[in-house]
Amino acid sequence: MPNKHYELIWCCGSEGLSRLNKLEGLYLDNNHFNNSILSSLKGLSSLKYLILGGNQLQGSINMKEFDSLSNLEVLWLAGNKIQDFVALTGSEGPSRLNKLESLDLSSNYLNNSILSSLKGLSSLKYLYLYANQLQGSINMKEFDSLSNLEVLWLSGNKIQDFVALTGIN
Repeated sequence: MPNKHYELIWCCGSEGLSRLNKLEGLYLDNNHFNNSILSSLKGLSSLKYLILGGNQLQGSINMKEFDSLSNLEVLWLAGNKIQDFVALTGSEGPSRLNKLESLDLSSNYLNNSILSSLKGLSSLKYLYLYANQLQGSINMKEFDSLSNLEVLWLSGNKIQDFVALTGIN
């Protein structure tokens, strides 16, 4: 975890979070937050660390919810019930998270389609996708835009092989 001094929030109501305009770390893991917490994060542009693991996030998460978090370096959403991410294309896509280095999506209900949602996260170094529902063949071309990736954790899925398909699927 961060080795600098960061403000720590153990639990709080979602009202008033935007008042904390210098907040760099927000640790809300192991609570009962649902998807509505994401809209409460708008205005936290100084945020570098967002930990929402072990909550009740579920279904589809729209990447647009993270638009105002342009300084985010660490995003942990492990241990929820997330099924997929709605990724926008072009300049509105996940590239707005261009400082994101660590993304933990482990222990959710994500399938192979998550890989195409990660395009544009070029500064990503650590990607945790273990204990999801990835299965069958994984096309290595899905990782082409993740040129800075150092750690990729895929254990606990049902992956059978890695292929290097170059054509359009």
